[in-house]
Amino acid sequence: MLDQRRRNIRVALDRRFHEVSTIILSRQNPATGLIPASVAVTTHGDYTHAWTRDNVYSILAVWGLALAYRRIDDDEGRTCKCWLDRVFFLTDLQTPTRTTLLSVRSTDELENATIKCMRGLLFAMMRQAHKVELFKNTQALEHSLHAKYNTANGDVVVGDREWGHLQIDATSIFLLALAQMTASGLLIIYTKDEVDFIQNLVFYIERAYRTPDYGIWERGNKLNHGQPELNSSSIGMAVAALQAINGLNLFGARGGPSSVIHVLPDELTRNYTTLHSALPRESYSKEIDAALLSVISFPGFAVSDPKLIAKTRSEMVKKLGGKYGFKRFLRDGHQTVLEDTSRLHYDSHELKIFEHIECEWPLFFTYMILDGLFRDDPNQVEEYSQLLEPLLVDSGTLSRFSVAEDYDHTQKLHKDNNRRRSSSRRRSIAAPSSPRPNRIALVPELYIVPRDYTNQEKADPGSVQRYPNENIPLVWAQSLYILGSLIKEDLLSPAELDPLGRRFLPNRPKQASEVVVQMVLLAESAQLRDQLAAYGLETQTVDMCAPITVSTASALRDAYLSLGKNAKLGLSGRPKRPMGTLSTSKIYRCQGQLYAFLPHFTNKEEFYLVSDYNYLISIFEQELTFVKNHWWYTGRPTMVVMLTKEMFGEARGSKEITGPSRWRFNNGSNSKRNLLNFLMSLRTGTCAGVKVRVGKLADMIGLASIESLDFLISTKNMDEAEEWRQTLKGDVGPHDHERLHYSQRPQRGRSARRKSSADGSHRKSRSPLKSPYYTEDPTKYEQFKLRDHVDDDDMAALDLGPPVATPAVGAAAGAVPLSPVDAAAAAAAAIPPATPLRFIESRPGTPTLRTASPRRGSSSKMRATLTETSMNPDAVGGGAALSRRNSYVFDVNDGSS
Repeated sequence: MLDQRRRNIRVALDRRFHEVSTIILSRQNPATGLIPASVAVTTHGDYTHAWTRDNVYSILAVWGLALAYRRIDDDEGRTCKCWLDRVFFLTDLQTPTRTTLLSVRSTDELENATIKCMRGLLFAMMRQAHKVELFKNTQALEHSLHAKYNTANGDVVVGDREWGHLQIDATSIFLLALAQMTASGLLIIYTKDEVDFIQNLVFYIERAYRTPDYGIWERGNKLNHGQPELNSSSIGMAVAALQAINGLNLFGARGGPSSVIHVLPDELTRNYTTLHSALPRESYSKEIDAALLSVISFPGFAVSDPKLIAKTRSEMVKKLGGKYGFKRFLRDGHQTVLEDTSRLHYDSHELKIFEHIECEWPLFFTYMILDGLFRDDPNQVEEYSQLLEPLLVDSGTLSRFSVAEDYDHTQKLHKDNNRRRSSSRRRSIAAPSSPRPNRIALVPELYIVPRDYTNQEKADPGSVQRYPNENIPLVWAQSLYILGSLIKEDLLSPAELDPLGRRFLPNRPKQASEVVVQMVLLAESAQLRDQLAAYGLETQTVDMCAPITVSTASALRDAYLSLGKNAKLGLSGRPKRPMGTLSTSKIYRCQGQLYAFLPHFTNKEEFYLVSDYNYLISIFEQELTFVKNHWWYTGRPTMVVMLTKEMFGEARGSKEITGPSRWRFNNGSNSKRNLLNFLMSLRTGTCAGVKVRVGKLADMIGLASIESLDFLISTKNMDEAEEWRQTLKGDVGPHDHERLHYSQRPQRGRSARRKSSADGSHRKSRSPLKSPYYTEDPTKYEQFKLRDHVDDDDMAALDLGPPVATPAVGAAAGAVPLSPVDAAAAAAAAIPPATPLRFIESRPGTPTLRTASPRRGSSSKMRATLTETSMNPDAVGGGAALSRRNSYVFDVNDGSS
């Protein structure tokens, strides 16, 4: 009984093998391994080109069938390698049967065809490595990888601006399939150069959350005017690819640290949160898109919220579902009879005419079948199987389609194998013959409303019988149909198609409430540590953390600069971008040495607002909540914070400050006191709803999340151990943080264009204020100097009226010279209140004292201002001194300032 069942399985697999060979393998180019999207050449495009996305989806059926053959070989203990050992070395064993030979031959051929296709895509993209390098820094349309290639040689087929090439989902589905196939045991990547290129593809897609692209349908905005937009389907596929390939060793079990792909958690989280906030909407112009099926289900599984998945699926079925398939999106005019094929773009008012007559794609019924199979929903599988069945086209009805040639080739192989075995003296067991597959059910690309029935369909949607277009089959759709059939016939399991277990993401329990953030407080000096200990706040100095090295986030950033760097391909590695809180919340290990890094947001040299300690407290709370909600990694997050004397020192010396300006310094004291109270509150174990544990760094290591940096040792630019040690060591000094430098971007001449007039000639900038205190080039001004008074000639030039005598303010012998601000204040105080002072009005009602340092103004007259230091208002009559942008405004009509 068991043997009969195995024979039936082999017969069913052989039948599927003939389908795959006829529809997919027969079209695979023998030199490049690329597969054309179809054999049709229509007014809508040349489908004989090899699209990246279509190739990946097409080869999935080949890979899935190879896994199905591998299953029956494993059941009988006859994998491909074991069978070869038996045939060529263990001659005393029984000769394998004909069916086993076919199984081994099929497994070997199918796996090799899969590898060849994936490597063909890899070679085509590697020839555009210079574009990847540029795109990492610019995200410009002209720097994107091409979406399709010449099937025969892998060359580009259209120019950079002649097609919507920027399709992040296409690159992402390639990386996702690469990860799944590598996890299943296939070896696709061979060299370190290829590993570096794959790492740079990760950098290529990691900013999908902020990169508008043309999306899966290659046209961007629904209006089809050639403008890209943010697409949830592209972001979702990028999320799936980043999650799948993170930590994967592309060389398999034999690989080392240098062949592991790294994805920074903060880049992944930005895409993840953007996706979940956008769904179920596809983009700005598309309310919903059927392409999201690939994101919420097979192959992406990028959404973790079951309710959001159900809502998105329900919206698609409700708004896009039909009898012949799903519409791609609402008011889609592609290949409808009313579309004007002579124009590439639509008019904005034109979309209305496509309503209710959009083409329906059976492709999405195959997605729904796979979705039901992976979710174990037999009702959905049965429903969409019945809807798809009448839409399939019999290959016997197509004159240009024939399966005889492939079948005859397979039968010839059977006869050759039988003849070889019959010459042997060993006994052989005959295998059941496979039925001749004269007919194959083909999945068409789409179904169209006839021209004569468009008005009827608009009046009563779903009432008109549609017809398929000439693109039969759409290989992408046929591949997914075969995968669904293999799983339905129990020839393949969802677990084999998803060795990474991505299908379990929606059912993964929410662990945000279980996350405990470990907090390590460091003091910059032993003196500060003792002062904080008096308040009951336990801290450490950097020296007390030994042998663990504590460094800045910029040191971690610099270490990752060598990741993916390859001089031969012209790739510079990871761009110089800041490291997020999730990245610095890990402990890193390199050659046995442990490293902890300070969070980037505490560096006030990078963002001056953190000098406001009330603001810093709010940032702490936000980052703790962020880490809690997006921590999906093994171990606990560990946040190391450096406390400085400036955070807790006295506000302004020991002298008590009085008067109206006192509020400024009291506010500083309060903010520092609030910061101390906030740090003290961490000892309670909860902060802003986040569980927190404060302790010593050495005590936190056992439960911390530890990431490896051993890839540094394998890079050519860091051969010496001392070099990478110095890079990771960095500098933890509170006042000597390295400034962040971003990657250089090519200049596009924007400044030059902004300075050009309408006729293209350059125009001069508006002439600056003419005064004795300003010149466009001070070095060319013979007697240029900053003056503390105005000469009579200068006064006449400024047309300010007669000068006003100002009492001189002397200095006692040996006294400390007064600053310009103090001298100006003393001069103003020495003037009797009844003495009117002349002033300049740069705007009505705003008098400004004509003293101290000069400043360029917006009028034709000169405006003089005071700077920086506040004044004692009692010295000039009791009025308040106002500070605005380092300028003081004096009101001297009533003797006040």
